[in-house]
Amino acid sequence: MTMPSDDPSGASDAWPAVTAVIPTRGRPERLREAAQSVLQQDYPGSIECLVVFDQQEAVELDFAHGSPANRSVRSLVNSRSPGPAGARNTGMVAAHGAFIGLLDDDDRWMPSKVSAQVRELHDHPDTLVVGCGIELATPRRSFERIPPIEVTLDDLTQQRRGYTSESQLDALREEYIARARGLPLAVFFNTSVCAANLDAVPAIAAFFLRHADCVRMASFQLHADTGRGTLRGRGPGVSVAAVTARIQAGIEATLDFDVMDIG
Repeated sequence: MTMPSDDPSGASDAWPAVTAVIPTRGRPERLREAAQSVLQQDYPGSIECLVVFDQQEAVELDFAHGSPANRSVRSLVNSRSPGPAGARNTGMVAAHGAFIGLLDDDDRWMPSKVSAQVRELHDHPDTLVVGCGIELATPRRSFERIPPIEVTLDDLTQQRRGYTSESQLDALREEYIARARGLPLAVFFNTSVCAANLDAVPAIAAFFLRHADCVRMASFQLHADTGRGTLRGRGPGVSVAAVTARIQAGIEATLDFDVMDIG
């Protein structure tokens, strides 16, 4: 990625185009504030603001009035699954920008957010995603949440604390359960199943059963077969039938996964 000098008066078309995607539903005033925070960025390059209406008709918006000439607003209808995730995906597919930023309709971007993040991507070409801190504003006070300067893949997986097996993770699960026991809380656990931990599923299911007084729900999710990431796929032998058989072996009972019991 090539960029001009830091001088904001430099040619704006030399800066990468950016698209902001804002999913929305029934909050027109907050939406206006969110969109204006995008359009009024101090970023020299072009910014496209895509407003994706979820479960409602799209409305033509005049938010770009009074904004720099290289700002635009488009209204779309969520064409994917209902909800914010589907709306974001709709916007990302329709985006024209080289970079995409996501913004909720009740949030606002600080004026230099885009400039700072595009500069970060330029200065660190191996970076895949750039995030930022947030300032939370309540009627009583405001406070900041600042993330680490750098996050690697290992920081987002169980290796971040040196856990290399499901049995080692039991100590961490025990800690969470101990904290919740006696409190009016329902503890949920979700386990992503891949080839590396498939044979550990019986022991994991048995662990959850032993702590059923506190663990109210335990789910087992087949690892996504995306072709990306370090695993790239769930691996051979990992199927719904294989996981079901191992869960039942671990709890020594037969479960009906086709029926949901409520009560």
